Amino acid sequence: MRLDTGTILDGISTLIGGIDLGGTKIEARAYDDAMTEVSRRRIPTDTTSYQALLASITDQVSWLKDQGVTSTIGLGTPGLIHPETGRMLSANLPATGHALGADLAALTGHIIPVIKDCRAFALAEATHGAGIGYRNVIGLIIGTGVAGGHVIDRTIPPDHNGQSGEFGHLPLPAHIVSELDLPVLACGCGLVGCFETLLSGPGLTRLAHHMTGQDQTAPDIWTTIPEVKSTWLRIAASLVGIISRTADPDAIVLGGGLGTAHGLADELAKALDGNLLAGTAPPRILPAQFGDASGAFGAAIYAQQHVLKGAT
Repeated sequence: MRLDTGTILDGISTLIGGIDLGGTKIEARAYDDAMTEVSRRRIPTDTTSYQALLASITDQVSWLKDQGVTSTIGLGTPGLIHPETGRMLSANLPATGHALGADLAALTGHIIPVIKDCRAFALAEATHGAGIGYRNVIGLIIGTGVAGGHVIDRTIPPDHNGQSGEFGHLPLPAHIVSELDLPVLACGCGLVGCFETLLSGPGLTRLAHHMTGQDQTAPDIWTTIPEVKSTWLRIAASLVGIISRTADPDAIVLGGGLGTAHGLADELAKALDGNLLAGTAPPRILPAQFGDASGAFGAAIYAQQHVLKGAT
């Protein structure tokens, strides 16, 4: 079957599609060549089997084609994607061991570039959102989990196993654990003592229970237990310090349920003191602009870049 990569270089206005694949929903959005949204559609994710999942995604691809998207369609998905084989490792979807992009190409007749959802977020913010004007941007999502993406000069750099941006699975520093009397917990990734165990939304609940014995929701903890919030900020600032010493970004854009809490960007920026190397300038800490639109939007940008790369 011929794979049509399409073109956006022929002077004809062409719609571009982005699909945000989640554990409960699949959202498709169509954009014009100025990357302005023109239509969207959301359907439930069928996770009963891999074939059912493929059928759900293919349904959204067909809808995008009906909207006028000729061939430029990108897909954002949770999980790890091996950069060479395209095979996935996913905790929330029945796709582990499968080359999702290749299978979709075989079913639809179109190359559909697949990007990790947190990287799609970072790409959307770096190219069209809060990160505009910065060359080295980290997108950091703090929600149900903690992860992100790294964008340099508006593109995602290549990696070895598809695991870059797994910031939540860096280990909590021993001095922070000791100083703050933090619990060292097993993480869902199989490691122990990861940032995600205390920094994510569920992690904030664990932290509050450890410190106060109370069981409350993350929003309630955030607004009513200042000592827990202060400790959480210390942990978050430690992670930003580690990111700064490794990726050295100009800007870090915060997303996710906790990441977009009102005023967090400013509070986290103030908490960085003591977490950076002496004499170094801190990265700008910025709230995201796109919210839940970033997945589909970033996937569409990724697909657009894929087409442009193939045309040069």
